[in-house]
Amino acid sequence: MNDSHAPAPSRLPGMGSVPYGDGTAFRVWAPHARTVCVTGSFSGWALPGAPLRHEGGGYWSADVPGVKPGDEYKYVITAADGDRLWRTDPYASAMTVLNDNSLVTAPDFEWGNTPYRPYRTPGRDELVVYEMHIGTFNDLPSGGPGTFADAVERLPHLAELEVNAIELMPAAEFPGGFSWGYNPSAPLAVETDLGGPRELKALVRAAHELGIAVLFDVDCNHLVTAGLGLWRFDGSASPRTCPRTTGSPSTGPAATITRASSGCTAASSRSAATGPAVRPDCAARASPSTTSTTRTK
Repeated sequence: MNDSHAPAPSRLPGMGSVPYGDGTAFRVWAPHARTVCVTGSFSGWALPGAPLRHEGGGYWSADVPGVKPGDEYKYVITAADGDRLWRTDPYASAMTVLNDNSLVTAPDFEWGNTPYRPYRTPGRDELVVYEMHIGTFNDLPSGGPGTFADAVERLPHLAELEVNAIELMPAAEFPGGFSWGYNPSAPLAVETDLGGPRELKALVRAAHELGIAVLFDVDCNHLVTAGLGLWRFDGSASPRTCPRTTGSPSTGPAATITRASSGCTAASSRSAATGPAVRPDCAARASPSTTSTTRTK
């Protein structure tokens, strides 16, 4: 690896993009990379981009002045074989709709106070849970998917039914605008068509004001392959890891098949509503689907 021209590593904690006073710190794990840079709308997508310094343990970071919330970015990674790879940020909390660029997001949010009582998460034996699919909970006929803001409008109805917890079906970024959510393409980014991270926080705040807890379904093993930024993230791959990605910041990486063995010659496709198809040669050994539930703020 060669980062002799990179600035010192960032002293700010955290992964992904971390805004500070007059810039943003970036940190990413790419243990097999030769070099890592970051470029984006803040630099006109100029190459090679702002260099990150290797910190040890496969981590790369740097403070980049002038980058602010709302800026788009991608990592530009030089792989061990010399390939240049455009990569979205695995830790991004938001993505753009059209070209899958990562977005720098502001961490601040006014959580406020509950109007009539301090919020308390109900005990396990007290939970009355309503499972909610945001896209259809309060959508308009023949329109786009419902959003977190749309869901907020109907929370008082759930409170009247004495529901004290809502369980959100997966809302991580997925291809297209309609999906059950079990085909994430950016596991830590909140789906843009549902409203993104700030609207999700507003939903949590509104629910807490009504004494309603918010639970999340998290899908960890149904990641899509086409366009997935985690696939061969720093260029490393086992012999049976088939796709190689190419692309530009305007279009994002496009997955293609580069090995034609054991039937690994094409990737099947299905609609976002039903989830990604499974290629029998590369994914047949995957374990059965498991969905975990975690609790948010």
